[in-house]
Amino acid sequence: MFRTHIYIVSCLLSAGLLSATSIQPEKPQPAPAAPTAPQEKKHNTRGGNVIVITSAAQFKSLINSGQLVIVDFYNPDCGPCKKLKPIFAQVAAECNDVIFVTVNVYDENLQSLVAGIRSVPTVRAYKNGNKIGEFSGFRDADAMSAFVNKMLNT
Repeated sequence: MFRTHIYIVSCLLSAGLLSATSIQPEKPQPAPAAPTAPQEKKHNTRGGNVIVITSAAQFKSLINSGQLVIVDFYNPDCGPCKKLKPIFAQVAAECNDVIFVTVNVYDENLQSLVAGIRSVPTVRAYKNGNKIGEFSGFRDADAMSAFVNKMLNT
């Protein structure tokens, strides 16, 4: 195969269709910048009153806070997850006494593995560090509100 390439190049050179100056080795591309470690943020929001989880410590601190915590485990490329996002934010804006958080299962593999997430979206409710409820898949605003109200009364 290499001989075939040499033959083709020499034919193009002899025919004047290719010049020796046009055959230049490619310049090496600069290496991409190394990613930096994510910085832990206490309250980074995604839509209204929703906290984006950035570390396992933050996740554990919130679910052990004594308040009801509703967690949306999602994948940014998941269709049902994208549909649930505005509904989750809407219900979060209506519930001042509940903490709403999201966990990107791609960015936060540790949380999703610890929590045993098997599909997305999965919404879980925690109180005093214990899981008290869960559902998987898309739910409309009424079903999401009903879930939160049920968890408040648990």
